[in-house]
Amino acid sequence: MIPGFIALSAALALPAAAQDGDEVPETPEAAQPAPKEKKADDGSGLSLEGPYGKKPYAKPVIGAMIWDSAYGVSLGAEAGLRYQQEKDDPVMFGKTRVMGAYTIGAGLSGYDVRLGSFFGPFYKVVGLQAGPDFFYNQLSVELDGGTDELFATPGMDFPITALFDVKVFNAYAGLSPGWYFGSDRENLNSVVGQFGLYAGAGLNLSKLRVSVGWSRTSTAYGDQDGISLGLGF
Repeated sequence: MIPGFIALSAALALPAAAQDGDEVPETPEAAQPAPKEKKADDGSGLSLEGPYGKKPYAKPVIGAMIWDSAYGVSLGAEAGLRYQQEKDDPVMFGKTRVMGAYTIGAGLSGYDVRLGSFFGPFYKVVGLQAGPDFFYNQLSVELDGGTDELFATPGMDFPITALFDVKVFNAYAGLSPGWYFGSDRENLNSVVGQFGLYAGAGLNLSKLRVSVGWSRTSTAYGDQDGISLGLGF
């Protein structure tokens, strides 16, 4: 399998939560103080107790991939549920989502399906979120050396993301070990199949969110760097 193809497949396998940074709470200030009659919880400590505010969401997934002479456009959708404690800081918040995207272009085609759930604490302007992101993906690419294919393989990433959010500006950085549930892909080492690092920042302008991110995924075939741009409404 050619090294260029492996690098491109790593881009497709990056955890979605690490690509656009939308795990940063949209409106952390929306959390309301607990009712005064609940004397047992004055909102001053961290706990898992409810109630939780819940908000379903759906959005398109749009992206692009380029590797050597092969390039393509990724189109798909993401839908899920965001949830956050209705109390004073610190709060627990998270999201559970399903995502699917298909990539097609000049010499490049593949798909990526994911089911993930991410959860963690947030206090004032900083937070932490982590959780499993199960994937099933496949990719084929046609380069000068011929056509090669990364066979459909299930796996799991586990992104761990640190967050910073001051409403108008937010930033995130994290790491993501990953494992393959099969023998079609060579592991990075005896511990993980692949390992990712990522960081990014965004601006919230009224109802529009603009973000930029960087990522690096290390595999048995080398490192892959990527830049992502995102728009949210």
